[in-house]
Amino acid sequence: MKMSPAPSASRSLWKTLLSRPAAGPPEDKAHIALVVVHGMGRQRRGETLMEWAEPLLMRIDHLVRRGHERDEGYGVVLTHVNITGDGDSVIRADITLDRSGSKTTRSLRITEARWSESFLAMKNSDVFTWGAGFVWKALWRMALHFSRTVFLAPVTELISNTRAHVPPEDERGRRPLVLRVASALALAPVVPLTGVIVIAMSVVLVILGLIVMIVLPFLGVLLLIPALSGILRPVVEILVEFVGDVGVWREKPVRAAAMREVVHTEIDGARLAVTGMDDPVLAVLAHSQGAAVSATVLFDEYDHTQVPPVTSFSTVGAAVMLLGNTRWTSRSSSSFVPVARWLALPIALTWNNYWAIWD
Repeated sequence: MKMSPAPSASRSLWKTLLSRPAAGPPEDKAHIALVVVHGMGRQRRGETLMEWAEPLLMRIDHLVRRGHERDEGYGVVLTHVNITGDGDSVIRADITLDRSGSKTTRSLRITEARWSESFLAMKNSDVFTWGAGFVWKALWRMALHFSRTVFLAPVTELISNTRAHVPPEDERGRRPLVLRVASALALAPVVPLTGVIVIAMSVVLVILGLIVMIVLPFLGVLLLIPALSGILRPVVEILVEFVGDVGVWREKPVRAAAMREVVHTEIDGARLAVTGMDDPVLAVLAHSQGAAVSATVLFDEYDHTQVPPVTSFSTVGAAVMLLGNTRWTSRSSSSFVPVARWLALPIALTWNNYWAIWD
């Protein structure tokens, strides 16, 4: 296939990212080791690694070259890339940056913890039975979060602006009285409106929950009807693939342990890669259900006395509280409080939780 030449504007960038040919496999050492953990759903080998590594490396290259655009010595240079070939999926790169006024090169190693193929999926009937009950927990948390952001936020603001005495630590006390009064007058008609919106949203969620409870038990029966099977089967397969992973995590302790084992193994490998390096950084980046799996590993199981320790844990779109921990049917259910577990760790682990209102 004939390919057209790349635009001149992007040619210099890809020259910066050009991989250096190596005579043999590079030594598995790096100043920075990053483990990326995928969310719910089946993942092909290298898929998570590539989806996270490409935008991260492009962004890093942009940031470290800022102010040094004319010096090709700054930026990211890929030294080893193995996505789907033999051996472990890994991306290695050298990052040359300005560090405290001096030109410094730091090596980066990125690997993936692909837990989606570490266990057998639940049967369709098990997923439907479990999902009918779990949907109420998910909808309740959605309604609770929605009421906090839509209703309680303006109510709190209104109360704060109408108080006669504002605590010194409250920044509202620095506002002129006229602005506080104007803000209170503007919020007065908004609060009843948000209350109506929250009630309407709650009704919609209850109706949605009832529909799910009615439909799920009958999906298995509907799949037996030839006229409906062709239409429903792809939908059911997607539903089981995604929601079923959550059911396994919550209800199947052995399979959930297999998920965590994959994360353990990748973190151990990353720790060995940064051992003995100057100013090592060991980081974990997890998405969705992968965040819940990684949080359990880091907050409950991992031996943080090992050196060097995990220094950074970043979660994106995380449902750590919603998914909680694995449940043993013969034991009383214990609540999973990740923030309390994180604060009780013997090391200073930085936890960055990036979320949006719809997470």
